[in-house]
Amino acid sequence: MLPKNKKPKEEWKDYITDSKLMVLYVLLKYTDENHMLEKKRVLELIAAEFGERREINVKTLDTSLEAIERFLKEKSDIFGSYKSGAKNGKKMKTNIRIEHIFSDHELRYLIDMVSSCEYIKLSERKELIQKLLTLSSKNLTSELRPYLLNNLKKTKVMTTDFDKNLKVIHKAIIEKKQIQFHRVARQQSGSLHYETDKNGDDKVYTVNPYRTVFSDGFYYLVCSRERSDNSAPDRISNYRIDRISDVTII
Repeated sequence: MLPKNKKPKEEWKDYITDSKLMVLYVLLKYTDENHMLEKKRVLELIAAEFGERREINVKTLDTSLEAIERFLKEKSDIFGSYKSGAKNGKKMKTNIRIEHIFSDHELRYLIDMVSSCEYIKLSERKELIQKLLTLSSKNLTSELRPYLLNNLKKTKVMTTDFDKNLKVIHKAIIEKKQIQFHRVARQQSGSLHYETDKNGDDKVYTVNPYRTVFSDGFYYLVCSRERSDNSAPDRISNYRIDRISDVTII
């Protein structure tokens, strides 16, 4: 039995009590350049998001909005800019919204680019699109998610560990370290196999990674391979990242 003066933890919701944070959260989630909120609706959404115990009054909302407006004038590089209007010539703030860093059409462009990247697995493209959608209000999410997630083209990648390999490659580039990997080829039957050397063993490539580039619909690793003749300069090579496997830093 809980003490009479205590409530179950799931009802406390004491993880946030600052009104300014609650107001900013609601504005970021529900407003954008095409969607505004009246103050009454902001108060309703705060209660819906944080529970009745976190409700605030109009005076507290006005104070919070003034603080948020000053804050975003200084920090609009991350959160976007604050916009509001006046109603019937009064100073009371209405038509409140935040214009996010990315506009809806800019996000749509980026999302379409991700959607068309057939070198990224379907599951990974969906995850990236979901993350991009969080950069605007939930209005964009509700309008575009069904269309965007149901019209992805089938992936053309050769291997299933593309994302993992890409992370290792970028880490090696930053740390200026070499990497090793196998190259994957497709047999006439459609199955995949490692390239082999003259002895019939799986061929291991050791390279110095420089950067990754996107070209002709695929992601490539630009790197150099050391020649057996040390007197000759290293050979610059490009490898499709979806055709390499088991990338490790050495």
